[in-house]
Amino acid sequence: MFVISLLIILINGNVSAELYDDGICGRPKFQPKFVSEDNRITGGIEALPHSHPWIVLLTSSYDTEYKCGGTIIPSRELNRSSYILTAAHCVEDIIISEIIVTAGMHDSSVSSEMGRQVARVSSASISPEFKDNRRYDYAVLTLEQPFIFNDYVRSACLSAMHEYLKPRTKCFAAGWGATTGGYYKPVMEGQMLRGKPPSFPAKLRQTTLTVHSHSFCEDKSVFSTSYDSRINLCAGDVFGENGINYCDSGGPLICLKEGLWTLYGIAKGRSLNHAGSHDLTYNTERGKQVVTVSRIIISDLYMTNYDHDYAVLVLSSPLKFTDYVIPACLSQELENFPLGSKCLIAGWGGIDGGIYKPVIRKSGRNVKSISSRYLVLPKTLMQAVITIIDDNNCSNAFFASYDSAINLCAADAMGVIGINNYDSGGPLVCLKDGLWSLHGMGVSRAFFDSTQPSVFIKMPALVDFLRNITSNWTNQ
Repeated sequence: MFVISLLIILINGNVSAELYDDGICGRPKFQPKFVSEDNRITGGIEALPHSHPWIVLLTSSYDTEYKCGGTIIPSRELNRSSYILTAAHCVEDIIISEIIVTAGMHDSSVSSEMGRQVARVSSASISPEFKDNRRYDYAVLTLEQPFIFNDYVRSACLSAMHEYLKPRTKCFAAGWGATTGGYYKPVMEGQMLRGKPPSFPAKLRQTTLTVHSHSFCEDKSVFSTSYDSRINLCAGDVFGENGINYCDSGGPLICLKEGLWTLYGIAKGRSLNHAGSHDLTYNTERGKQVVTVSRIIISDLYMTNYDHDYAVLVLSSPLKFTDYVIPACLSQELENFPLGSKCLIAGWGGIDGGIYKPVIRKSGRNVKSISSRYLVLPKTLMQAVITIIDDNNCSNAFFASYDSAINLCAADAMGVIGINNYDSGGPLVCLKDGLWSLHGMGVSRAFFDSTQPSVFIKMPALVDFLRNITSNWTNQ
């Protein structure tokens, strides 16, 4: 069974020095309710309105896709607080003045909801350890004006330093994060299609989570090397279904202590990379290695020219080469395969429906495209033979977005084979002199037209980028 316990960063020892009770914190007017049928936030149940008065939603006045959670924490101010605790990765790459913090909200679709307060951020204090160690993923935001406490807005109490949260303790996670699809949690089969783009609820949702032991969380089959018992805890449920999802990061893990709702953790979320996988339904598949990412190096040119759509991921620990995991060779500088060369593409991307490739139905020689179907993803790795074709075919399909200096064009004779959703970043490998060499990386396909070719970034365009990265590693 796929283990999806949360990775949550501890408050203990990092933020709070003592259990501070201002006489208001952790005392909601509308009490949260533990529900035995409680499901994940991904799917989840709607929270009782205003039963989590400490939770806030972080949005951006500039980026409509930006969304994170946060928690109002106590301050020395009377009946108010100017401080929000959230995840550091939620605020590291955004202009602080653009962050909008909303408190007292239940239904985000109702702009005039009673009790709602909105504030801007004046400053953000990110953990000094975060730059060198991504596990220290927390930050405190200072608001331009404080939130005033009332029936709808209150702070959560803070747990005491080094306080031990016993395994099997039941706590709450809540947020407006994705209810289907998303990045952190695969969609459970039988309930909905896997890989479906995330959808977000208008109303606050909650889930009941059970704290796991450190020995369970430290198992490398759960979080690989990313779990540190000094600063982390994890929680989930016995069915492996409860958990946070996309845009729940920064939200609270709240537990009841001596009648007070107390903040014990921050939802962090962790993307995993799987090498050696063939069948995604088997977590114990022979040869599979799972490693977290410690650093992402994006092309400097990407910010001004989306054609340079490539990046290198630095892993927290190296993959070990085995019968199941080996690298592809890199094609030589300025080497271009001749037109008509047949190469391989592979991936776990959509096989039906999706954004890049609509559903194909054949009746005799007739081909009909249907563009309104949900994306269907395979359980096992798929491959296809594809032919390198003239650049003019892609120039005509993609207009100004195709650049023959850095792109190459490939398709098949029937026009129905190519990359699809979630194949982006995957390899185009070609056989030369008995070696499988990486000649391109999947980028996109013309929207809603399966007869159009697929576009790849060719390896010669990446030579300087890769050389610069590897030379820096050599000098370190």
